[in-house]
Amino acid sequence: VLSRQRRFMPRGEGETDAGQFDEAVEVFGVDGAAPVLRRRALAQISVHGEYLDENFFAHKEDHDISWRLHLAGWECWYVPTAIAHHGRTTRGLGASGYLSAMRRFHQSELEKSEPVRVNAMKNQWLMILKNEDGSNFVRDFPFILAREAMVMMHRLVFAPKALVAIPMTIGLLPETLQKRREAKRTQTMDPRTLRRWLDAHHQAQRERGELESTGAAALPTHDDRHPGVG
Repeated sequence: VLSRQRRFMPRGEGETDAGQFDEAVEVFGVDGAAPVLRRRALAQISVHGEYLDENFFAHKEDHDISWRLHLAGWECWYVPTAIAHHGRTTRGLGASGYLSAMRRFHQSELEKSEPVRVNAMKNQWLMILKNEDGSNFVRDFPFILAREAMVMMHRLVFAPKALVAIPMTIGLLPETLQKRREAKRTQTMDPRTLRRWLDAHHQAQRERGELESTGAAALPTHDDRHPGVG
């Protein structure tokens, strides 16, 4: 799931599994733990024979490739019968916002290693630089800026060494802009298509907030927690 903040969230992470994930459905991106990708799709989005962006090294390269596949006109699907188990060192916030889950956000950030913090910042910026459409970026700039400012302030206070991501990103700008030109050259997806993905999630979040504020949200029927899909 991709938000207007350009934050990728595992679909269903932390939610009670009551059968709502039992049907195949198109999603914006697939998790890097166990994706199955068509060779023809990879060939179409490759840049000089490179599929996963080697400048990412680790973290968010699955998000980047999902975004590039969409730009090139491909679809990503969640298939419930394809089951894999993936160990994680930290747990995400699911669909919760940073402000509404500040304590969990803080704890999750502290549990991350220094390389993960650095690569998470650097790769988020590289991904936006490579794939973003100008009109969508302008429209959602307040949301994007709010997220980046919060992460930056947290790093500044609690993990200042991770700010090395800033000069690293600057050093990769020429190559990243070249990769952007390649991605845009093969782009067939209209920017309005991406807005439909972003707006669908935004609307779902608003409806969820309204339900929770009125006490009308459904209560879990059991304790089976979904690890997150898509």
